[in-house]
Amino acid sequence: MVALDVAADAAVAPHRRRLSYVFWTAAGWIGIVVLAAGLANFLPIPSPTEMDMLARRMAPDAQHWLGTDGLGRDMLSRLVFGARTSLTVGLLAPMIGLLAGAGLGMLAGY
Repeated sequence: MVALDVAADAAVAPHRRRLSYVFWTAAGWIGIVVLAAGLANFLPIPSPTEMDMLARRMAPDAQHWLGTDGLGRDMLSRLVFGARTSLTVGLLAPMIGLLAGAGLGMLAGY
């Protein structure tokens, strides 16, 4: 009789779904990108506009983790500072669309 009560309680308990490691890896990567973009001015990386013509198209090394471009600019710093603009546009565009859409929707509903 006791075994039936335990089995009934186990059947009623909701099954909790655990998030996979892929989700946590993706969430961690997004967190790193947002954190790097937010702290871009404080990171010890060179200026994204500073040119060094002697270091044109260098392969990745200890000084330039992702190498340099055709004008000798550090690719990692350009990536980090470019993420700021991308995140700003990516967050503001839906907000503006939401405000405009909500306003037009309320006007149409009225």
